[in-house]
Amino acid sequence: MSSRICHIFNFNLKDVWNVITDIKSCDWRSDTLHIQITEGGKGFIEYYKNGNVNIFKILEKNKYRYYKLKIINKNFKGIWEGSFYPLKNNRTQIVFSKKIYVEKPIKRFLAKHLWNIRNLQIQYIKDVERRLMEMKCHE
Repeated sequence: MSSRICHIFNFNLKDVWNVITDIKSCDWRSDTLHIQITEGGKGFIEYYKNGNVNIFKILEKNKYRYYKLKIINKNFKGIWEGSFYPLKNNRTQIVFSKKIYVEKPIKRFLAKHLWNIRNLQIQYIKDVERRLMEMKCHE
């Protein structure tokens, strides 16, 4: 399963990058309870309100350009990628892609019918947008 989403934020590249790559803070996320940093900052574990847990390993991090994570969950493995592009007028375009590999055939069948990766990406973008607005209000 995979999903790719593009979005333009009306915020500068540095602020967008800093919000998305900050693995210490999750209070702005609507789905996340807690983040535990692992591997000396080269990985992290996200604990979600619905009881799910995802383990992330940072595979690549090119400041203000590209961020790639490996995802491990009890039901799947995957890759998350984020590309960042500065635009005129202090705006930023992002392209996020997420690829999920479900190993067990029955779970793979259920995942195709029950999981909507795109909706998760849309909610994440809304959360990022809200966080950026909060930061702007506190300047």
